[in-house]
Amino acid sequence: MFLLYRGSYVGFAGAGIVGEYNAYPDLKEYIDANVYPNGTALIKDIQDNKCILQVVLNYSGKDVFSLFKVKDPLSAPVVQNRLNQNILGNDGSTLSVKTIMYHSDKDDIIPFEDAQKYATEQCARGASINFVADSGQNHIGEELSRATDLGKWIDAFHKGTADSACK
Repeated sequence: MFLLYRGSYVGFAGAGIVGEYNAYPDLKEYIDANVYPNGTALIKDIQDNKCILQVVLNYSGKDVFSLFKVKDPLSAPVVQNRLNQNILGNDGSTLSVKTIMYHSDKDDIIPFEDAQKYATEQCARGASINFVADSGQNHIGEELSRATDLGKWIDAFHKGTADSACK
């Protein structure tokens, strides 16, 4: 969330907050008690069946922390509990299908180190992940530059020939 803070993609954080808000009554109670009226309005707006592109565009550059009455809303025990519970891979599960991950060291949405750590941990548990590291692309640039490669990999996956050796 800190990578997204006040950036172009902070709407992803807003969507994530709303997803957690909808899923967990304890988190909803905490947010309702600690958010200003403009935060309540943001939650209601995102809940109004917005597509993720609308959310990203509408909230680009927004200071989501300013919506809260408390200085550090992420430090509350209820928030820490839910964040730790929902971080990808924290449940100890192992991917059961071959997977490919393309990631750039300049990703501006998902930190490269987090993605690389996840792939490494999954491989150590026996998952089959082909992690392709690139340099210099932001998130959207990486997606666009690797679209053809990904299409070929998916085709190979369906034929049973996809390279998913941990690298």
